[in-house]
Amino acid sequence: MLVPAPATALVHEIAVKNFEFIQPFDTVRVGDTIRWKWLEGNHTTTSNGIPAGAQPWNELLTQRHPEFTYVITVAGLYQYLSIPYAPVMGSSFIAIDASGLADPPVIVGCFCAQQTLTLQLAHAPAPGTTLRLFNPAGQLVTTPTHLMSATFRLALPDLKKGIWIVETSTANLRTSRKVSCL
Repeated sequence: MLVPAPATALVHEIAVKNFEFIQPFDTVRVGDTIRWKWLEGNHTTTSNGIPAGAQPWNELLTQRHPEFTYVITVAGLYQYLSIPYAPVMGSSFIAIDASGLADPPVIVGCFCAQQTLTLQLAHAPAPGTTLRLFNPAGQLVTTPTHLMSATFRLALPDLKKGIWIVETSTANLRTSRKVSCL
């Protein structure tokens, strides 16, 4: 599917050299182009977790194949790596749509401390975004709660050690993330 790039689309470059991607950005917009440029070594740029509807990629980067470009068509979290050096050599970026939102909301941080669970989203959530929390036994411990800002704190008097699951959802998509409470 071809998506025309808006007039304000940018090209973001990622340098690729032995054992590292040098990525000077964290956020891009739908319609922007990502360009991986080879500097040294033999690597791939391989998608390793992308939004639903985005096109996956797996491209060799060498002296004979020094560039690969990819146009962002879907908002969300894009993770990529170099297969020969995974998991050490990998990175990610977030693509936002024209409204400045990613759908589903991208969870960039989640931790628990002092009987409080804190959730950090990459951007303010779209209207109607909800959160559900599951305890280590897999039981739902909250009713769907509407998220109103990029940071959300939930007091949990019965916060127990273990792996908890945080789920965020919109009308279109749902994401979940594990959080370890020690």
